[in-house]
Amino acid sequence: MASRRQLFGDPADLPPTATSHIPSGHHPKTKSGKRTKESPVRGWLQKPLNQPHVVEYAVDFNVSSGFGQPGAVLITNLHHKEFYLMEIVVHGFIDGPVFFPANSWIHSRNDNPKSRIIFHNHAYLSSQTPEGLKDLREEELVELRGDGKGERKKFERIYDYAPYNDLGNPDKDEDLARPVLAGEERPYPRSLVPSLIAALSHTDGQFMCFSEIDKLYNDGVDLKLREDSFFEDLLVTKLFKKLNSMSSQMMKYNIPSIISRDRFAWLRDNEFSRQVLAGVNPVNIERLKEFPITSKLDTAIYGPPESAITRGVLENQLNGMTIEQAIEEKRLFILDYHDMLLPFIKKMKSLKDKKVYASRTIFFFDKNEILRPLVIELSLPPTTSSPEKKYIYTHGHDATTHWTWRMAKAHVCVNDTGVHQLVNHW
Repeated sequence: MASRRQLFGDPADLPPTATSHIPSGHHPKTKSGKRTKESPVRGWLQKPLNQPHVVEYAVDFNVSSGFGQPGAVLITNLHHKEFYLMEIVVHGFIDGPVFFPANSWIHSRNDNPKSRIIFHNHAYLSSQTPEGLKDLREEELVELRGDGKGERKKFERIYDYAPYNDLGNPDKDEDLARPVLAGEERPYPRSLVPSLIAALSHTDGQFMCFSEIDKLYNDGVDLKLREDSFFEDLLVTKLFKKLNSMSSQMMKYNIPSIISRDRFAWLRDNEFSRQVLAGVNPVNIERLKEFPITSKLDTAIYGPPESAITRGVLENQLNGMTIEQAIEEKRLFILDYHDMLLPFIKKMKSLKDKKVYASRTIFFFDKNEILRPLVIELSLPPTTSSPEKKYIYTHGHDATTHWTWRMAKAHVCVNDTGVHQLVNHW
């Protein structure tokens, strides 16, 4: 294998016994980190006996005493084909070996003359990235983002939307040409999925009772082809007719692991809290830092900003603590979708058979280190005939309160999933 490697270091992170003639860790004019000279691969070591397809190569770097801790390795592949690099380990520093995990294909210089950058396994926030690595980080981002133009090439690593441009077969017959699903006219390739769901379903996708949800796992989905040209337009008619003729076992959903162990686990508070922390959307819960809770929406449009979650409602469930104590000990958390969703509630409720509320949920991290939901607030925007409506739900012991609490949690889960798909993914 022919390749060259160049080691990058940041003198700002020096070993204790080393010194540097650039105290700031980077060149005062270029702001770039120190670099070694390029070094060629000098051969290969003996193959590990337990990994017959893995080869180890060695490179010698000449590094000055003030070089600092290495932060990146640049690799230029002079071979005419790409090769797969698992990791780079640099020895010889006072703090021990430095690891550079790659697990990636390294492109040939014939395809792209730029060297491939492999960073060491220490993660930095943007504001904490050493000066000597910032220019390389920016260069790597450009490589991954691309410019949104041209055709993606096999060796590129650009994260981009791929258009559906192979649905037709115009080379065989002009009548078999199909439009590209992407671009300005059809900007959302994933819109194909709802169409397929609608085409395969007998119903409009709503569940009228819990037993219908169970049927997804027990009986599967009953396939049905639409009586129109939808599938003909996509050239997948034969595929779906084949599926339609096969057993419905093909369209059974796998039983979620949590339900396979306990069919009603999803109803319980501990699972509700777990989903907020480790479910589809674990990024919106945050620590409650002030009380009372207030809205930042325009009061002239949405009414008084104060939440209906009062001190009495909350402290009644804090095991003798005051709200101030719980906030000071960092035990109160909030999942707040009130301001985010309230402006859109009226439009969402105008859809047929849709019920939705803006929600706030307060959680308490108790002394047993269990995160428990305490209070849920569901809100509707004001109308011409009534002010904003705010409903408070807490735990209860009678059957009615017990089930309204569960329904309130269900509304929070709907909001959580919707924000995940329509806000965080956008």
